[in-house]
Amino acid sequence: MPLKRRDGMLRQAEVGMNFVWFEDQYYLCCFLRDVTERSQLDETLRRISEGTAAEIGIDFFQALVKQLTISLGVQYAMVTECINVEKTRVRTLAFGYNDALLKNIEYDLADTPCDIVMRDREFYYPTGVANNFSKDEGSESYLGVPIHDKSGEVIGYLAVCDSRPMTDHRKYVTGIGGPVGCLNWPKRGRRTAATGAATTGSDGGDPHP
Repeated sequence: MPLKRRDGMLRQAEVGMNFVWFEDQYYLCCFLRDVTERSQLDETLRRISEGTAAEIGIDFFQALVKQLTISLGVQYAMVTECINVEKTRVRTLAFGYNDALLKNIEYDLADTPCDIVMRDREFYYPTGVANNFSKDEGSESYLGVPIHDKSGEVIGYLAVCDSRPMTDHRKYVTGIGGPVGCLNWPKRGRRTAATGAATTGSDGGDPHP
């Protein structure tokens, strides 16, 4: 339920009531819990779910990255797949910048935080990405989660990044973690080599120049 604090700020509260026996009489005790953050997370996941529910395949991935950028308020979101045996190069299946879709790109993972994710690790960097990864000039924050096939092998990842800090860990991890569970891709055969030269994005640019 909405409650207004003394400073005028509206918060979402959860109310609990219970009778307590104390010194030979019952007292009605009320407890208020601030659940504003949880409500915001629920709303974010609802928007992502509603925004992608009717889509399948590539359409689903495109709808997903657009909903992630809008709902989480980040600049970039992408779904990728690995395109070589060594897992050193990926291509995007959907690549979003703010509320727009960019051209899909291919890029090498060396000197990017994506390289860590492809080693089957969730990776969250709230600030200072460009200071630690040479190919991420202009990026300040990053969150990536690996995507697995049915055998448990990493075949790509879902990631968001921004030129601004992303310091609300719970918001971003919950926002991106829910959709990853929906990416139940069929098992794919390994590809032996990357094909084609890397292309560049438009309007928003490539977060891995």
